[in-house]
Amino acid sequence: MTTNILSDWAIIQAEEGFMYEAQYAIALLMKEKGVSQAGLARALGKTPSYISQMLNDDGRNLTTRTIARIFAILGEEVNVTSTALEAARAKLRDKALQTVPSQQSFCEAAVKEVASIAEARACIARTNNRVQFHREGGDGAPIPEDMLKFADEREM
Repeated sequence: MTTNILSDWAIIQAEEGFMYEAQYAIALLMKEKGVSQAGLARALGKTPSYISQMLNDDGRNLTTRTIARIFAILGEEVNVTSTALEAARAKLRDKALQTVPSQQSFCEAAVKEVASIAEARACIARTNNRVQFHREGGDGAPIPEDMLKFADEREM
C-alpha cells in the first residue's frame, strides 16, 4: 500500500542521505586513522568483502549498530542529530546562558586575576634581584630599609 508519493520520496532521500553521511564519515575516519578496509574487517571480526559491501553504493550491512561499533573501534563518538534536536539543544543553551553568568566574563576575570598574580611575582623577583645586586656590591646605592626587611622575610 503506497501512501503519498512525495512522502515516499522524502523517506528514500532521508535514508540515502543518512547512509551516505555515515559512509563518508567512516571513510574519512579510516583515512585519518590510517585504517584499511582489511584492518577494520579484522577489528570487527568480519571479512573485507563485508566492509566493502557496507561502504559501496547500496550500503549493504550498514546498520546503526555497525556504525556505532566502527566509530568506537576508531576511537570516535558517534552522534545522531536532527533539525528538531538541534533546535531543542539551542533552546537549552540559550536558557542556560540567561541563568548563568557569561563564561566569557568569568574567563576574563580569571585571566585578569592570573595576570595580576604573575605581575606581583615578577615584581617580587625584580625586587629580590635588586636587593641581591646591592648586597653583592652592585652600584653602591643605599638599599631602602623596607626593601631589605621584605627581602629578608622572603628568604626565611
